[in-house]
Amino acid sequence: MTSIFHIVSRDAWAAAQAAGEYRGDTLASEGFIHCSRADQVAAVANAFYAGQAHLALLRIERERVTPEVRDEPSGGDVFPHIYGPLNLDAVVEVMTFAPGADGRFAGPRGNSGRAIRRVARSRRRVSASRDTVGPEYNPRHRSRIATSPAKSPFW
Repeated sequence: MTSIFHIVSRDAWAAAQAAGEYRGDTLASEGFIHCSRADQVAAVANAFYAGQAHLALLRIERERVTPEVRDEPSGGDVFPHIYGPLNLDAVVEVMTFAPGADGRFAGPRGNSGRAIRRVARSRRRVSASRDTVGPEYNPRHRSRIATSPAKSPFW
């Protein structure tokens, strides 16, 4: 899956969670939500968010976004734009996003912020594993599979 990123204030993200969707500041004024690829995040943050605190960095699975996502040229590069409200289930990670000691932001791989929330990659996969009887049906628990019913607390 392809990840795209969006920088947001923590207050705006909290409001989006309460509303059930994220609209951002630019959806109404420009018709889309600005996003970046991983290699673009630091430059965007340093250009537009210098000196700001209380930010979060959203990691979004592009394939899970319900509205159309277009790659469009802007400022000599091509950026992903989301043309509609962002469905929250497309956001797979929310990280604190703060500048380093030098006052500059780093990209997502160099971000020392902690994850605020991680979302399971596939809710269906998680719920499917819960619907089975015992760990013998879940490949993640192979070490717990007993060789005989006498040795297993699950039989």
